[in-house]
Order: sequence, then C-alpha cells, then structure tokens
Amino acid sequence: MKKSALLFSAIVLLLASCNNKSNTTQNTAATKPLDFIQQLYLFGESADELFTGQLPGDSGGVFGAAYFTKKGNVIYNTMDMDGDTVSYFWGKYTVTDTTITYQLTDEFYYPGKWDARWDAKDPDYKKGKTRKVQPMEVTLHKSKDAWFPLYRPYTAEERKQAAKKFKGTIPFGLVFQPYSETKDMKFYTWFYKQIPALAEL
Repeated sequence: MKKSALLFSAIVLLLASCNNKSNTTQNTAATKPLDFIQQLYLFGESADELFTGQLPGDSGGVFGAAYFTKKGNVIYNTMDMDGDTVSYFWGKYTVTDTTITYQLTDEFYYPGKWDARWDAKDPDYKKGKTRKVQPMEVTLHKSKDAWFPLYRPYTAEERKQAAKKFKGTIPFGLVFQPYSETKDMKFYTWFYKQIPALAEL
C-alpha cells in the first residue's frame, strides 16, 4: 500500500478520534509553554470551539501538518487533494503564555499531486524549488484540551467560505493534535531531511 494512502488513513483516524475522547491522564500540552517544541501536529477543521464536532479530512475540509523546531522555526503544509502543486512553508515563531504566533516567509514547492509516491526512482519532490513568499502571520491559541492543545479560530469571512464545503455545518476553525510518528508511519521527519532548506530548520 502506498505511504500516501497510509498517511491519509492515519490523518482521517486521527481527526475522528475526538469523538472517542475520554478523561484520561494525558498530558495537557498547553500548560507548559515549551512542550510543543520538536513536536509534529496534524490539524483539521472543527465544527465548534469545544472540539466535539471534528470534521473528517476526507470531507473536503482543510487538513495538514505543522512542526515546531528547537531553533525557533516552524514548517507548515496543508494537504490540497485537488491541487497540482505541493507546498511546504516555513518561518519563525514566537511564544507567549497563551499563544504561538508564526510568520511564514518561505516556500518549498514542486509540481505534482499530494499523494504522489516518494519512494519512486525519480520522485516529484526532487524537482522542487524554494522561494520567498508574502509573509503570512498566524496565531494559534493554547487550550487545556489534552487532545487538541492548539487551535486557530476562523475569521467571519473564513467561516463563511468554509461553510460552503459542508452541509449544515460551519467550521469554527482549525484544531491541532500532537502526533507521534511510528516506525511504519514516519513520513514527515523523513521528508524534512530530504529537503536541504527544511533539514536545517
């Protein structure tokens, strides 16, 4: 099975997991300002601010990943299932007791589909390039939810646009869940090391 199919399945399962949340002894990442460093997050759209109405990644909603490094950098990408170009953005982040704000200033991009094989003889990403982009500033808020310790509420306009993709649902915004890669599902950290511009972040 393709790594991409496994990755997609993992994301869908992960984003659906909040429906099975329980009051366990999970760590609340939001309570310690630096717990998020060197942590991979998968994110998706949520139907409400209480994180109880998670929207699955295969419903046409937004989903992707963010990774915060020790050097104060963030790598961010959104999975565009219909697009013909794959992009990874990066920039710097700053931290307060209640927020993480990052500014994306650079992009690594390559022509191809999001689920193209990375283990092919001549993979698409090998043809990638980097460029500066118009800075994009994003603020994530810390929550006390152990499953989704970071979130970004949508603006009124973003909610209006997002509502067009779902029947009877208006997404509240994006929620971020910590994800630990396993031996058989270790794509992100592997991929970052393949791209010189990302490997040094």
